[in-house]
Amino acid sequence: MASRHVIVTALLLLAVASSSRAAVDLSLSFGARNERNSSGSPLAVGLAADLGSRSWPVLPEVGVQIGFLDEAELSLGLVHYWDFSAYRLHLGGGVASLSGNSTDSTKGGYLHGGIAWSRGGSLSLGIDLRILRVDDSFVKGVSNPSSYEQLAFLMRWRWWRDR
Repeated sequence: MASRHVIVTALLLLAVASSSRAAVDLSLSFGARNERNSSGSPLAVGLAADLGSRSWPVLPEVGVQIGFLDEAELSLGLVHYWDFSAYRLHLGGGVASLSGNSTDSTKGGYLHGGIAWSRGGSLSLGIDLRILRVDDSFVKGVSNPSSYEQLAFLMRWRWWRDR
């Protein structure tokens, strides 16, 4: 249910960008997490979108991260890019809401950064390190810490619309 809201938001970002002079970045990530409440490193997949003018110093971003152990994270924040000839650095952060089957939704913040190498045209490949810190949720009076660190492989598509 929550992932539908992020998909709808991403589509709205695309609609706004198509009618203005804007860049849209769509990112797909796949990586491993180190969770505080788990002894293993579960896998996760993520989808994020940001948009804005080439002249903006930071861009709004929205995303969803889905863990394969029934966790879903919705995020809303800002990201900044540093463009170089063959690669692009990024650093972003914002607020996040994490929910799972056994817990209610809990809120917190995230920070992520990484590097992507241009593969020609609008496609780039890279890595992204993401850190999520949320309040501990309580299930039947027992604390359930849900924060994590994640290292992910990243594929990003950039679309420009100039008039």
